[in-house]
Amino acid sequence: MNRNRPIDRRLLAFMFWPRASESAARQNLRQYLHPIRAALTPIDPEGRLPQGAPQIRNEHTWE
Repeated sequence: MNRNRPIDRRLLAFMFWPRASESAARQNLRQYLHPIRAALTPIDPEGRLPQGAPQIRNEHTWE
């Protein structure tokens, strides 16, 4: 994985739910991503979060 590139949804779903069918894993991923997206909006058109919004420090996330 490269933190500067998008991750394919199928790969991400398989990583979290390796024993589930592809359709079930992707459904799980959609269910978990929906509230995350809702919590992160509004994001400005350039993709920046509002000042003071929670953020993920990528350099520590995937180690």
